[in-house]
Formats: sequence, structure tokens, C-alpha cells
Amino acid sequence: MTYAEIATAAKVSNGDTAIAHLINSAVLLDKERTLFQFASDQNDEVTAAMMSDLIGKQEKTNWMLKAYLG
Repeated sequence: MTYAEIATAAKVSNGDTAIAHLINSAVLLDKERTLFQFASDQNDEVTAAMMSDLIGKQEKTNWMLKAYLG
């Protein structure tokens, strides 16, 4: 049986708490970095570039959310 790696947050009614959950959930970013590395190792430049762009956008978003929370 496979279990989800992304934890769910139940009954979150506070915006700051929701943002904190988003920032602390690094599962997707870790998987994207793994895919980026695999694509790079396979000389798949298109996929590597796409993943690099996506990772950059997510890191920027996380930075902005952290700045918002202070």
C-alpha cells in the first residue's frame, strides 16, 4: 500500500497557519529537484529547463510567503 507523502492539514481557518503549512511542506519541491537532477543526468535539457523554471518560481513564492509571515 502506498501512502500520500503530502500531509493534509485539517480544519485550518487561520490564513497565517495555512501559509505556514504551505511553506513547511517541501515534499513537492524535493521531488521536483530529484526530477531536475534525473533529467540533467539523462541530458534531457528541455525537461531540466522546465523543472529549473518551476523550482525557481516555487522558491520565490516560498520566500515571499515567509516574508509575509515575518
